Formats: sequence, structure tokens, C-alpha cells
Amino acid sequence: MSKRPTVEALLNSCPRLGQRLGIIAAVASPSGIIGIDGKLPWSIPEDRAWFERHVQAGILILGRRSWEETGASIPGVRGSVVVSSTPRPADYYGPATASASSLDDALESASFMAAGAGVEEPTEAHATLWIGGGFRLYEEAMALARPKALYLTRIHGDVPGDTKFPTGWEDGFFLRWQSGHFPEIGAQVGGVSFEVWHDNGTTDVT
Repeated sequence: MSKRPTVEALLNSCPRLGQRLGIIAAVASPSGIIGIDGKLPWSIPEDRAWFERHVQAGILILGRRSWEETGASIPGVRGSVVVSSTPRPADYYGPATASASSLDDALESASFMAAGAGVEEPTEAHATLWIGGGFRLYEEAMALARPKALYLTRIHGDVPGDTKFPTGWEDGFFLRWQSGHFPEIGAQVGGVSFEVWHDNGTTDVT
């Protein structure tokens, strides 16, 4: 049986994205399921910790339902941008959170946040923009925004759901790093593994 890893050990061993646009997602394998009724079909603390630690000090771009499910309570993010076609009151999303009607507008707002005042010497993480779901944003980002990396949690098991991760993305990426399968993490769904994929044109991500 494999040794149960700590999130810190995983973070220390995997490549860090740095000043780039990245996608972060948890996907059931092999079905590709990412959601059911607008929510995650699983609750795995290590996956949540992996997500939080990577987006920490970065800018997180989410659809409204994804933000309501996970994004409103993530500690340490520098800012969030919520993409929604439905207008909301100015104070609906709270401090350090902007709204946008499209991915293009969200990327513009996120870039402004990443370069914002108050950080005299930004670290690499401060300039990292993360697409955190849901399906429509993942699909648009893959097609239009040219993300440099995909940080993926694979959920190994037959998970019920009604929303899948976009298909065909593997053609534009190569597998840079993987953790191995940990059946004891998320045992109720068959265990998990963690992967980092880089854009085929990326040569300078550490």
C-alpha cells in the first residue's frame, strides 16, 4: 500500500506554475465527471487542500455556481473574478471579488488585480491567474485563452454526475508530473492521483 502523502510533500515535488494562466480541476476518471447539480460529487479534504494551496495568493476566475460552491470561502487568494450573465448587486460577491460577463472581461480584471497596488515585490504566485470552473469557463479557456498548465486531481472511481470536463484537451498538453495513485485518499470513490500538464508550447515553466 502506498504511503499517504501530505499536501506539503506533493506541493514540494510538483512543478509550480509561476506567472502564467492555469486551469485547476478535479475530474473523475475515466468518466470525466466534474459536477452534479452545480456541485462537486465528492468531498475529499486532500483535494480541497491541493486546490487551496495552489490558488493561494493568485487570482481565481470562476463561474457563479462554482464560486457559490467553493470560491467564496477560499483563504489566501489575492482576488476573485466571478463570470456570470446574470447581473448582481454591487456588494453580492463581497470584498476582493469582481464580476464579469465574459471570460475576456474576467481575464482583464484578473490581470489588473494581479498587478495591483500594495505589493512592492510580487512573488510568482501573485501573478498567477487560475481558471477554477465550471464547464463553460474550462471550455472557453481551453479554446480561447491558451492556458499554460492544467493542475488536475483525478478521482478514480465510478462517480455519478451530469457535467463533464471538456474533451480533447490532451492534444495541446503533455504530462509534466504525476503523483501516483493513492487509494487511501478519497477511498469512498476509489482514491485519487494528482497531475500537472503543461501546454505543448511551454518551455520555461519551472
